[in-house]
Amino acid sequence: VHPGFVALIAFGCCAAGLFLGMRLKRHLPEAHLEGESREAVRAGIGFIATLTALILGLVTASAADQFGQTQQALRDTALNLLALDDCLARYGPATADSRGDLKRLVAARIHVLWPEHGTAGAGGGHSTAAASLQDRIASLETRSAAEVRLQQRALDLSDRIMEERWVVLTRSASTVQGSFIVLLVWWLSVTFLGFGLFAP
Repeated sequence: VHPGFVALIAFGCCAAGLFLGMRLKRHLPEAHLEGESREAVRAGIGFIATLTALILGLVTASAADQFGQTQQALRDTALNLLALDDCLARYGPATADSRGDLKRLVAARIHVLWPEHGTAGAGGGHSTAAASLQDRIASLETRSAAEVRLQQRALDLSDRIMEERWVVLTRSASTVQGSFIVLLVWWLSVTFLGFGLFAP
């Protein structure tokens, strides 16, 4: 579900709670809106508002931490991709096909992580292409110690890229449960209902 749509629903629920409170105010007896009844309802709504603010703060902190970790994983992946391309370029013309595969692999990864429409997918074909690239690098003929070092370096970098791919994919998914969001929106609606009930 698009975050903007969820935010619109939350706003609508809060507005509905506010207007419902304003309508209830006209029909409830005065005794329910004054004295001890008023203070009891205010205390209950205040407790709900405080709890909601606390949980929203925790959710925001968790989302910020997840975003930071995902951003760092993407940075590491980008650096390793550049290093791998440089390593293959230094190996020589024999890696031209591998470098082409690497470019196509990066394009596929971008499409998986940031598709034009919808949400990020698992990208099963991406795993096959990455394994094919690793096989191509492993099958390179080495004629000198320098080429052996470059080949081993390329294989190590490709392994890191594969590991970081799963880190990014798992962290790009939302960790907030839908039922949790529903509960928070319900609490906010009750809070706004109290505003409409007791506001002048």
